[in-house]
Amino acid sequence: MSKGMFLRSHRWANPVSDPKNRYTYERFLQETSCAKTYPIPIEEYIDYCLWFQQQAGPNVDETYVASIERNALC
Repeated sequence: MSKGMFLRSHRWANPVSDPKNRYTYERFLQETSCAKTYPIPIEEYIDYCLWFQQQAGPNVDETYVASIERNALC
């Protein structure tokens, strides 16, 4: 999505996999002092996803893929 766009769905319809509900969107809003808005700006949702990653899995190894090739044996 381009900058300045909005998610059409509501907050509750955009969950990130969090079975114990420890890192909810509501908690993100409280801890970051973001205002509760609708529709959700894409930049805010990306900030939430990055916050979630930092809370739930801080040791993520960012790997960039330059190319993918199909192996003829598979």
